[in-house]
Amino acid sequence: MASQNLYFVPLSQTDGLYSTFFQDEINLNDRLWLTIGSKFEHNAYTGFEYEPGASLAWTPTRRQTAWISAARAIRQPARFEVAIDASLGTVPLAPGLTETLVYLGNRHFQAEVLRDYEAGYRAQLTKDLSMDIALFGSFYRRLSTVEPLSPVPIANLSPPGLLFELMLGNKAHATNYGGEMSATWSVNRRWRISPGYSWIQMKPELDADSLNPFGGLSGGDAPKHMFQIRFLFNLSRNVEFDNTLYYVAHLPENNVPGNERLDTRIG
Repeated sequence: MASQNLYFVPLSQTDGLYSTFFQDEINLNDRLWLTIGSKFEHNAYTGFEYEPGASLAWTPTRRQTAWISAARAIRQPARFEVAIDASLGTVPLAPGLTETLVYLGNRHFQAEVLRDYEAGYRAQLTKDLSMDIALFGSFYRRLSTVEPLSPVPIANLSPPGLLFELMLGNKAHATNYGGEMSATWSVNRRWRISPGYSWIQMKPELDADSLNPFGGLSGGDAPKHMFQIRFLFNLSRNVEFDNTLYYVAHLPENNVPGNERLDTRIG
C-alpha cells in the first residue's frame, strides 16, 4: 500500500469560541436546596450549544444528605473530524483493477450529546464512621462512527480503479450505568481506613442506519470493577505513613488482565 497523505481542507483557519455560564443556589426551606445552572456556547463547527444542569439536595438531619441531579453535556467536534482529508493508499482489488481508500472529515459532523442522571446519599453514621453512595445513568447519542460512501470509478488510472471513501458520521449511541460507594473509619486518633468501590456497565451500539465497516462497538475499554482501600497512619505529630491498595478488573476489549497496585508513602 502507498504511504498515507494527510492534510486539512482548508490548510489553515481561525476558529471562534464564545461561552458563558450561570449558576444559582436556591434555599427552598431549611432542609432543601436547589442548584440550577447552564453553560452556553457558540463554536465554529456546530454553532449554538447549551449544557444545563440541576441538582436537589435534602438534609433530613445534620448527619445525612440525599441528592439527585440531571445534566446535559456536549463534545464539540475537533478540526480532525470536520476537515481531515487522508489518502490511505491504493491496493490491487482484482487483476486489472485497483482500490484507492480515502478517509474524509464531515463538515456536517454534529456535537456528541450526553444526558446524565445521578442520585446519592451521604451519612455520618457515627462520630468515627461516614459513608457515601452514588448511582448514575448516562445516555449518549450522536457518537462518532466511520461510514462508507458509494464507490466511485476512477477512469484516468492505469489500470482503472475504484475510489472508496470513508466519512465520519454520528450514527452510534450508548447507555452507561453504575455506581460507587466509599467509607471512612477513624479507628483511633492515629489510624484511618478508607475503602472504595465502583462499578460501571457500558452498552455502546450502532444506530440502525449505520454502515460502519469495522463491526459493532465494544464497551470493554473501561474496567467494570475498581476497588481501593487506603490505610492512613500518623506515626507521630510530624510523620505520616500511608498505604493504598488498588484493584482494577480486566479489560475485555484487548483481553487485558486485571491488575493490583500498592502505593506506599512516608511524609
